[in-house]
Amino acid sequence: MIVATTLLALVLSAHHGCSAFAPATPFGVRRHQTQVSNKRDEVKTHQPLYAIEEPPSKSTSSAETALMYEDDDGNKKRVGDIKSVDRDWTFLGDTVTKGEIKVNVIYPDTKAKGAVFFMHGFSQYPVAYADTLKKVADEAEVAVFAVETGVASGVSQGPSLFSNKQFYLQRAVSQDTQQIIDMMKAGKEPFASYVDKDVPVGLCGHSMGGGLCNYVAADNPFIDYVFTMSPALGVAPFEPVNATKRGVPDNSINLAGTWDFIAPKGKVKAIVESANQKKPGSAIYGPINRGLHTGFESKLVILSVPLSWIAALVLNFSGLVEIIVLKLFRALRTNTGQLDIAETLMSFFFKQMAEGKKVTVKDATAALDGLPDRWEDKIELSEP
Repeated sequence: MIVATTLLALVLSAHHGCSAFAPATPFGVRRHQTQVSNKRDEVKTHQPLYAIEEPPSKSTSSAETALMYEDDDGNKKRVGDIKSVDRDWTFLGDTVTKGEIKVNVIYPDTKAKGAVFFMHGFSQYPVAYADTLKKVADEAEVAVFAVETGVASGVSQGPSLFSNKQFYLQRAVSQDTQQIIDMMKAGKEPFASYVDKDVPVGLCGHSMGGGLCNYVAADNPFIDYVFTMSPALGVAPFEPVNATKRGVPDNSINLAGTWDFIAPKGKVKAIVESANQKKPGSAIYGPINRGLHTGFESKLVILSVPLSWIAALVLNFSGLVEIIVLKLFRALRTNTGQLDIAETLMSFFFKQMAEGKKVTVKDATAALDGLPDRWEDKIELSEP
């Protein structure tokens, strides 16, 4: 049992960690290519690192597919739709038209007042966050769009076996997201069916996706709301501190876990400090006491496979032992307040976005008042 528990703990703490060991400079990409101007300050002259081709006038997806979420107890519910659009973008002179972009669309029960584009972690897919994103969509009255592009996707592999997989994954997720943002802003389908093109737009992400939020926001001056959870450092040109030097949104909340070794709280704080240097009072820092890197996920998965299934297979659990250990594993992760804090702040944040309001430390702290008293001291928001 000791061996099994140790292995399970290692899986919990490290299943995101492969990105931490990627080389700093991608194969075939020179650092001087990442030196770009600030699009927010030089909208007329800046040439972004990507160039989106005119997307098709309507989606080329097949019949609508329901987006289902299954909790750890096997209960299923529909949280949205899965749509597909033709991939068509150019990055650093490399035009990519391979395959389709699968988009998870999570929408509120009422008319959407805003659009949020979510980017997942290195070893994740949007399914890991679907329950949280549905709660946020309903409470903030926003439509959430998340590309399914992952580490196993063909577009993320690069031209050879020895290509820097982290670079090509970050490129694929950021540029697929950029394409669907452009399509939504142009009033293209399938996005026009869920939200008006002129609603406020925000970004949200975890781990690798959290770091990419800064990069994408820097090239889109109309995005003034960014919410990140354990934003992880990326390879050039996606490194988030460098992205803040090009431009930052007017409002951001950046959460960190004090027990997070993948995206350490000091690294997250450095991103916030850089943003506030660029635009004072724009970025809020929120370290969650004893928070884990995986604590922001509503369901633990590797790729799109539930981690509980993998653990049971690797550790050869059976019968009552499996039930007891996996339920204990779930309780240790979910009964800490971390996910509740993140969901509460995210709902507050994007409600402020939908209503066009400034996000302040005072108002964000007040939004946490409804949480149980035992979690009052779990987080202290500030503007370093």
